Amino acid sequence: MSMPPAKLACLHCRASRTRCDGELPCHNCEIRGRDCSYVPSKRGGSRKRRVQRKSVNKTEASRSPSTQLLDPKSIEHFIFPGAGLRRPETIGEQQQLYAKSETISVTESIDDHCARVYDSEQAILNAYYIFIHQYFPILPPPKTCPTLDCPIQWPLSATDKIIPHQSFSPLSLALSAVLALIPLSQETHCTSAACVSFRKALAQKFAQAALQRIDADSEYLDFMSDRQVGSMTAVEQLSISRNPLHPQTPVELEGILALLLLSNYEHTERANLLKMTARASQALIIAKNMSLHRMGLENDTFSEAKRRAWWMTYFCAHLCSVVRQSACLNIDDDSQFTTPYPKLESDPEAWLIFLEALRIGVASVKFTASYNEHLSSHADMSKIFEQMKILDKWVLQVSSRTESYVPISSSMELDPAYESETAEVMRRLARIRLSSTRIRLHRFQAFSDTPLFTENHCDLTVPNTLNTSSSITSNAIAAYTMLQSPPFTYDRSTEICVASALTIARQLQRLPTPKTSDGVIIRAMPTCTCCAMQASYVLLMQFYKLHAMPHAARATSGDLSVDTERLIDELRHGLEDIIGAMNNFATSFEAIAGMRDEIEVAYHIAFPHMATVSK
Repeated sequence: MSMPPAKLACLHCRASRTRCDGELPCHNCEIRGRDCSYVPSKRGGSRKRRVQRKSVNKTEASRSPSTQLLDPKSIEHFIFPGAGLRRPETIGEQQQLYAKSETISVTESIDDHCARVYDSEQAILNAYYIFIHQYFPILPPPKTCPTLDCPIQWPLSATDKIIPHQSFSPLSLALSAVLALIPLSQETHCTSAACVSFRKALAQKFAQAALQRIDADSEYLDFMSDRQVGSMTAVEQLSISRNPLHPQTPVELEGILALLLLSNYEHTERANLLKMTARASQALIIAKNMSLHRMGLENDTFSEAKRRAWWMTYFCAHLCSVVRQSACLNIDDDSQFTTPYPKLESDPEAWLIFLEALRIGVASVKFTASYNEHLSSHADMSKIFEQMKILDKWVLQVSSRTESYVPISSSMELDPAYESETAEVMRRLARIRLSSTRIRLHRFQAFSDTPLFTENHCDLTVPNTLNTSSSITSNAIAAYTMLQSPPFTYDRSTEICVASALTIARQLQRLPTPKTSDGVIIRAMPTCTCCAMQASYVLLMQFYKLHAMPHAARATSGDLSVDTERLIDELRHGLEDIIGAMNNFATSFEAIAGMRDEIEVAYHIAFPHMATVSK
């Protein structure tokens, strides 16, 4: 009779849901050479025995897949909506694990830990233009330069107290949620578990309050619209009795804009892709109900705000499809949208290029799905390869437009109304997204989609522990594609992937940081983390390919040639740029730390002699 599981299981056995003998070290950890440690279980009482299932007949069992190979850890990335992102509960567990080993005692220096809050709508709007606008331009440009950022230092000891400024604007509350995640400059231990947990809890309070105000505004508008004709003119006549956060943005749009912020918040902070999609979907429905997608060439006080509300809603809806690798939101054909693009005085083409890059990204996601279907069924690939050439040509056409930007004069650059920094960010993000699309088109041809990371990140393949024949299948499919005469050679696809990955690394490193007087250099509202993961995958795979090259590519001494060493240095510097950018994002948006950690671990395995990349 087999030994029953111990009531106390070590961390590794608990994570993989395998039997643990309760020893130190346990048998499983000992044979695998792992560190074995225990923490008190948060679950109360003993577990109930599972009811034994009735035996099935042999024919039924032979037709069904073997359940002995179904390790719950191996399918975890399908169950949880956060994919390879770090989930909030993981952070809570980490806080418990390391609370005793923290260098600063929370109980002794509780007032040393503070979070960022603001005491007025004007201060929140000012902070938006400092930290958020250039990366996520949901509001019209500022009329004057942002003033000095003046947050209130909200101490950890005031966690249970009412926050100083209770706004009725959902947009103000959603902005407060995002801003609360950005550490204060004087917070010397901003990455400690206590500080992170405090900022997260405060941000969640603001996010929940924002959702309540969105629901209240929505119910009011629904009630009023039922009594009027459902046209844009009627909607414009509806009024919510409060002052707008921005003088050129109608109060009725604030719920939509708040949902867009919360969609990104759910993705990058809460690691919940389902809620990310739900927020974007709700914003899309409200925007269409207001007919924001069918505007004309109006040029009144609110026209720019309405254009930005629509096209940023469009952006977030498409972003959900790219992040989740599926057309999860049904967006009509673009030909039905008559709303003009927003205006950027410093760069009239920036919005067009920014959105076009995202459209190509969505098209490449659909292409990848078709590509995989044809491969698995061994169907004729000629149409797929033709589509691949068309998409690659489309990427190159838009890429050439991103490089044709003429810098504006220094006098215009200083004028905030010209949004020169916003235009710069939009073009850099477009280059990042276009390069990511090329990687998606060529990655299988270059690397046969070989698994590298342990968690499920975006569309990158994870090791298949359910079936030991995964590598055989991959090799067989790769051979099949070669017989189908793909439009790009193996070497050409590899060159494209590596060049695209290095472009992503450079553009991430060159993204501007907020201009503040207190030295806060944290970038907000990350929207290109999947691009960073794809670039990291390519750079690491190319590194391993170079080390696996035959001796003909090596010097006579057996060492790598000078050219190969130079390329490896370039790959290493690219990875360091990506890790640095992800570190910057993860300082405020903790869910991204899951991606950063995967890249960093793989980096140190490839380059064990290198020190940790600075944050």
